[in-house]
Amino acid sequence: MSSSSSSSRHQTNRPDYDEKECLYENVLHIKFLLPGTTTGSVIGKGGERIASLQKETNTKMKMSKAGDYFPGTQERVCLVIGTISNVLSVYEFLSEKIKETFPGDVIRSRQIKLLIPNATAGVIIGKGGTTIENIKHDTTASLTITPKSDISER
Repeated sequence: MSSSSSSSRHQTNRPDYDEKECLYENVLHIKFLLPGTTTGSVIGKGGERIASLQKETNTKMKMSKAGDYFPGTQERVCLVIGTISNVLSVYEFLSEKIKETFPGDVIRSRQIKLLIPNATAGVIIGKGGTTIENIKHDTTASLTITPKSDISER
């Protein structure tokens, strides 16, 4: 195969494993934004709760440092790495913690805020906004993508 072939650009040097062995193919890296007031109950005393959650859900989690908020917010970044079902389990936990933090705030208690690379935003929006409109219609979710900024995620 020629090095200028477009298919060669997408080849990797990964070993040729059976699909069941190839767990990294199904691994997600999702960044959630969590209110600063919620993160203490997620981390727990001495990091015990987050360590327990990682073990229970078979995920890896990393929280931005205290006071290290996503620009323009009072929210910290929580990176969750795992399979779709395991990341969803973490999401359910995080969602409950947000509801506990904001018991009277129906809107915030039902919101999920994700960070996406700027390069991915166009794929989610779609040509003329069709993809994002289809997602809104099919899921009845309200989606907002913030304007592009100087940082690599939004």
